[in-house]
Amino acid sequence: FPSLAFGHMVPYLKDHLELSKLIAQRGHKISFISTPRNINRLPKLPPNLVPFTNFIKFPMPQIENLLKNTEATTDVPYEQVKYLKIAQGGLKQSMSEFLKDSTPDFIPFDFTSYWIPSIAKKFNISTAYFSIFIAAFLGFTGPLPGLKNDYEIRKTAEEYIVPPKWVPFEATVAWKLFEVLPMFDAPMSGDEENMSDILLVRSCSEFEPEWLKVLEDIHQKPVFPIGQLPTTSYEDDSTTIDAWRWVIHS
Repeated sequence: FPSLAFGHMVPYLKDHLELSKLIAQRGHKISFISTPRNINRLPKLPPNLVPFTNFIKFPMPQIENLLKNTEATTDVPYEQVKYLKIAQGGLKQSMSEFLKDSTPDFIPFDFTSYWIPSIAKKFNISTAYFSIFIAAFLGFTGPLPGLKNDYEIRKTAEEYIVPPKWVPFEATVAWKLFEVLPMFDAPMSGDEENMSDILLVRSCSEFEPEWLKVLEDIHQKPVFPIGQLPTTSYEDDSTTIDAWRWVIHS
């Protein structure tokens, strides 16, 4: 269940294809969930994987300030992306009904669907927060509110322009102040991402083993690198920036 952005949906679909090749041999199926217009715009599946895939179309909620037929970030200017997030939150009932009826074994979800674990746990369904970003990105982002650890949550923009205190090795990962300041303009609530059972990260242990260890220390749960698949050109950097907005204010 990816975010309503092709920069997220396409990587989820690509990973779905790779996973399908493996689990199809065991007779399992995968459901890919989004809204109708988004699913209709996705690349077509190879014929051999079609029998093992269900595309589930949840009706797009109509909310104020969001034009009709708007279902992805590519449909709106950046300043209206926040309304897409609100609309995606309106899919909770559809998701609850789907999980109750289908009782899947496992559901990976994206950062804008931080409410998934609380629904899935009602039906004893395991969850994974699946990040399309590499481990260094999430490691630099650091702990989120609600985590039971000794790390102090950063609250000011200035704290993001230096390497994090929780990184035990020398690192140059940091942001410029002018890059960080706009991220504090659109607060978003929600920290249920922390309730997921595991984390799936677009990385590999050969590429950034130290950052993967940082993630395990921060989140205190298993972190599984799923490899580094090619990035997509469906979206510009606004998707990444918007992800930072949510993470900082969650």
